[in-house]
Amino acid sequence: MEDRICARLDALREEKQSAIHKATGRSLVVIKAAQIAEDFKATGIRLVSSGIRRSTGGSGYANGQAAGERVPLSSGVGARRLAGMLT
Repeated sequence: MEDRICARLDALREEKQSAIHKATGRSLVVIKAAQIAEDFKATGIRLVSSGIRRSTGGSGYANGQAAGERVPLSSGVGARRLAGMLT
């Protein structure tokens, strides 16, 4: 389930970033990301994921994927969308 939710959130993030980039025509996010990476390298900070996975029954993973697909990721009823804002 975790993997599917993560994949869906990544897709939503990519859509928002693409929409904001197209709407503003600016590349500040890319420059900021490069600056952050440079600062991490300069200070010796290294971020890594743990990569720990548990082995479960064959159907458990498929059930988790299906459950992750059903999790609602919408902003909800009556939510406003502000142009250029990440929410």
